[in-house]
Amino acid sequence: MLERALRVGAGGAVLFEASPAGLSRIVLAGEVRPGDEPRAAEGASTPAGAALLAWFSGDPAPLLALGPDPRVFEAASPFRAAVWREAMRVPWGTTVTYGRLAAALGKRCARAVGRALGANPLPLLVPCHRVVRADGSEGGFSAGRGWKSFLLELERTRTPERSRI
Repeated sequence: MLERALRVGAGGAVLFEASPAGLSRIVLAGEVRPGDEPRAAEGASTPAGAALLAWFSGDPAPLLALGPDPRVFEAASPFRAAVWREAMRVPWGTTVTYGRLAAALGKRCARAVGRALGANPLPLLVPCHRVVRADGSEGGFSAGRGWKSFLLELERTRTPERSRI
């Protein structure tokens, strides 16, 4: 069952599903704009909700410590799982192109990388918003371009104090 961790601006929300093994799903819903402020919602009192709230405050460490439920990666194709793991290596506040992410996997398939990221069930934890087009433009995002712009701007303006990225 999805729980609401945050409300963002007038119409955005961050929902999540977690098990004792870790996060199994994160949903970025609604419309957001750069500069919108996140605020706690009902699910923020759970460990996963608190970790998501910390992430939006500029501290990714609690979310990284919580980690993904291993079953999420086990259920994915080997290629998707490899893309998601490689995306998790992209540091907070930086971006990488789809092509460079493919090259890091020893492949030449930027579009396939984009499709794998589009199927990512754990945005933020698997930071697919940090992957951009070869020309530096943002490109697509499963939750919409508003969310991608919002997340990239948030990471540019909030420096993690104790990031493990």
